[in-house]
Amino acid sequence: MFNPGWIFVIASIIAVLGIVYTFKQLMSSIDTKLEKGDEVNTQALQKENNRFFMRGC
Repeated sequence: MFNPGWIFVIASIIAVLGIVYTFKQLMSSIDTKLEKGDEVNTQALQKENNRFFMRGC
């Protein structure tokens, strides 16, 4: 028989992988801005952080 508890485990793994992927995109975006020599201030970080949370929803 199939244990229904595994459905929640699989769903959790999928969610974590999605969040990690989105977080890596956020860090890559910030890293790209730093390499270009753009100024990364609080306002720019807040803008990127908002994008991160909107993608995660």
